[in-house]
Amino acid sequence: MSRENVEIVRRFLRAYSDEQLDTVAETIFDAAVEWRASDVFGVLHGREAVVAHLNDLAASFDHPEITATDLLDVGDHVIATIQGSFVGRTTGAGVDLRFAAVFSLHASRMVLVREFETRAEALQAVGLEE
Repeated sequence: MSRENVEIVRRFLRAYSDEQLDTVAETIFDAAVEWRASDVFGVLHGREAVVAHLNDLAASFDHPEITATDLLDVGDHVIATIQGSFVGRTTGAGVDLRFAAVFSLHASRMVLVREFETRAEALQAVGLEE
């Protein structure tokens, strides 16, 4: 099952980068998914709110590209180190970011996503250390 969870996270990241999140949202996110984003965005509740938030972010940029530089299978969790590269649609300014996320899955759907500044924090969130 956990290998399947890693593939679900990969599918999510590809769909986001390809701006095709709407086409896979129902197969990836649980209807009651909770997304604990950065302090700026807070906590999002439910598939529609998560997809709307992510689509709004993608709409702000030309060619949003988000990839996992590392995916760690931890049973019902997948820890991802994520690299993002974006170009602002109105400003043309480039933005590069790196963060970690813990994707918690149940019945082949994401039920909880937590973002962290570092991989070490994400590991700690699931009781592991580097």
